[in-house]
Amino acid sequence: MPRNAIDAVCPPELQVKPEMPLKAKDEPGDEWLVSAKITILNGAVKDVTILSGPKVFHDSVRRAIRQYRCKSEGGEVVVTQVLRFKLQ
Repeated sequence: MPRNAIDAVCPPELQVKPEMPLKAKDEPGDEWLVSAKITILNGAVKDVTILSGPKVFHDSVRRAIRQYRCKSEGGEVVVTQVLRFKLQ
């Protein structure tokens, strides 16, 4: 069984990793978390709502999540995912 609900609906190998925004270097710290609520309808991402995290990452997270390929069978599924960004 996958570690969390998003992995059950959208397997990790079908998730797109968000890009690190260039302006991230201007944010305090070197690691950030962004939480997003994802609404999936018939296997497709219908909506992405950012719940928390620095605004500089919001567009990158939305773009990546909208490319996820999911496997829900009919109906609407709502899951939350936390994405970690880290400067290297």
